[in-house]
Amino acid sequence: MNATAPAQKSTLWTRNFVILFFANAVIGLGAALTHALLALYCRELGADDSVVGMVSGIFALTALAVRPISGPAIDAWNKKKLYLVTITMNAFCTFGYGISSSIPMIIFFRLLHGIGNGTSAALCLAMATESLPSNKISSGIAVYMLSTVISTAVGPGIGLALAERFGYNITYYISASLILAATLVGSRLDYSGVKSKPLKIRLDTVIAKEAVVPALIIAIMKFASSTIDSFLVLMVTDREVAGLSTYYTLNAVTAVASRPLAGRIADKYGSTKVLYPTLVLFMCNLILLAFCDSTWMLWLSALTHAFGYTAFYSMLQALAMKITPAERRGAGGSTCYIGTDTGALLGPIVAGEIANSFGFETMYLYGLAPLCICAVIMTVWFKKRKAAGAVL
Repeated sequence: MNATAPAQKSTLWTRNFVILFFANAVIGLGAALTHALLALYCRELGADDSVVGMVSGIFALTALAVRPISGPAIDAWNKKKLYLVTITMNAFCTFGYGISSSIPMIIFFRLLHGIGNGTSAALCLAMATESLPSNKISSGIAVYMLSTVISTAVGPGIGLALAERFGYNITYYISASLILAATLVGSRLDYSGVKSKPLKIRLDTVIAKEAVVPALIIAIMKFASSTIDSFLVLMVTDREVAGLSTYYTLNAVTAVASRPLAGRIADKYGSTKVLYPTLVLFMCNLILLAFCDSTWMLWLSALTHAFGYTAFYSMLQALAMKITPAERRGAGGSTCYIGTDTGALLGPIVAGEIANSFGFETMYLYGLAPLCICAVIMTVWFKKRKAAGAVL
């Protein structure tokens, strides 16, 4: 058991939680600098929208492939050492984008990036969860995910400005340097009292059965959200809609209010009181983007995105980690990210084909169908859990 003893703490702000919060903020800033550039960079290298979608989502392929090892490894090995290795790998791959001069090179580094990112995302979620008191997991995860809010607010705008002034390559080098700097912050994590265990790869160490339904919902939701993740920059560029930098700022600043509020409501009244309203707002987000032809519509979509998708995703993850036993939260986080990776892999590819054939309006509207499926699955699952007297 780790020295933080989460169930006995009364505050969110334990030593490890503070370090993880700030380290994740640095990683988030590094990633945000280049998040909006990938589609534009691929286009400059001659890719069409379908190829852009494939490149955006393909790193989820190796992220999925590494899950049978990463989940058990997180629960068995020293988390601090694993953190330092995987974050360094993410920095290396980001540097690799900067030296890439062709789509095949970018694909190579995207696939390699999937190994590092596929492990580090689940690892950090497990580390943050185990540093929290058991009665504040939803609130704590919401606060933890705010570590990327400022990064998301300022990063894309800075990244676009840097790319315009210095080019894509230099911007990727700067991004890689920031991500690498997070290893210095993470080196202060306290796992001195934790001993590694033998790595055992079995179905129950790879998949947390408690998190399977949340992971399925996350996969479907991520499939729908890929229309935003991969094509927002191209959509506003093609439609000549101004205000993209402000969109990112509004989305991030609004998340400062939406995530902690959603976490407090979920901890006090149950997750169902949060998940249904946020799902509806996410639907509104897609409808706004489908017909977006002005700056005000773009900015309004940023608000619905923060109160919709952002809150929905973080609360579903928090619920999955809450109902997974403490000693298997590596598997719980990995199970959630299997859902994330599956949606992130398939969504951009399908969305790119739809955008190529029918345009962005149809692409965003098609995303409503998966969200309706999410609503049905949630309703059935919540009814079964409520009947069994389980945590909601």
